[in-house]
Amino acid sequence: AERRPNVTETRAPPPPPPRKMPVPQPKVAKANCRGGGAAAKHPRPNAGPLSKPQQQQQPSSPPESPLPRRRTRTQPARQAELDQRWRDMADKLLEYKKEYGHVVVPRFHYDVRLAAWVMEQRKHYRLLRQGKTTTLSHARLKVLNDMGFVWNAQDFGWRRKYGQLKSYRERHGHVNVPLECKEFPGLGKWVKEQRRDYALPATDSPMVPERIALLEDVGFIWDA
Repeated sequence: AERRPNVTETRAPPPPPPRKMPVPQPKVAKANCRGGGAAAKHPRPNAGPLSKPQQQQQPSSPPESPLPRRRTRTQPARQAELDQRWRDMADKLLEYKKEYGHVVVPRFHYDVRLAAWVMEQRKHYRLLRQGKTTTLSHARLKVLNDMGFVWNAQDFGWRRKYGQLKSYRERHGHVNVPLECKEFPGLGKWVKEQRRDYALPATDSPMVPERIALLEDVGFIWDA
């Protein structure tokens, strides 16, 4: 007899069941913790202190690194630097003396630093004589005196003119210097200023007794 085919062998496998597609759900805004409305994107500035669980959830910020401390020079090093600067200026003044023959640096000299430094030394000399605090030590004072430092520039100028007056007397035999003197420019004007200062009251005049005595020694005439 003819063999029938097995049904289970010839039947095709059933198709797979259709896949269920997920239905998109509308996004629902989270309710505000204070109730009602959508939550704000940023927390309210006046929301109040956080609770302990919320504080634990906050990320901890890394500790701030301390700023590097600025290096400061020690007191001995600073003093050594100031002493070296003072010696450098004293050397410049010595070079000025070799060039001009004196250490009276005019106020409007081209080297303004040297002129200002010389004035500063005179200022500290006055403080020293008044017994006040000053940076002019006895060692510095000796260095300046050894090079012939002029502590009173006005007195130095007066004595320089007085030396010219003595030279004029040696040449001409008198001290009646004309106003325009070609031999000693400015000497005639200086002589006129001495007579004017002599006529002023003693409280307002720079004509001190020492100067009066020096002028009379060379035969100065006050009422010429």
